[in-house]
Amino acid sequence: MSAIAPALTRRHHQRLREIYRSAGWPCHDMLEVELLAAGLLERRPSPEGFESLRVTEAGIQRLAEVFSQNKAARTPHEALVERVAHGDGSGRAAQLARPDAARAAAARAAGR
Repeated sequence: MSAIAPALTRRHHQRLREIYRSAGWPCHDMLEVELLAAGLLERRPSPEGFESLRVTEAGIQRLAEVFSQNKAARTPHEALVERVAHGDGSGRAAQLARPDAARAAAARAAGR
């Protein structure tokens, strides 16, 4: 019987990241089954009989690929937020990011 690799979704990648950041406690749901079947996770039994999950080298590689894709897919809004956060000196960027705050500041400055 041949194993068919499941198509991994954003939710799979989120779970993989959660397990990488945690102690690896399993949820025992179908996402984990598919990640285990894809070879991105492995089960690790403890001497006490408990089971935890560990991200495999293939899983770490997948996390790195997804991170790289996410960085490359930044939207114009995210670029604007970054510019405002790092202070490019443009008051216009702040107005675009928070037009309600810019209007309120202008009204206060005009004494309204």
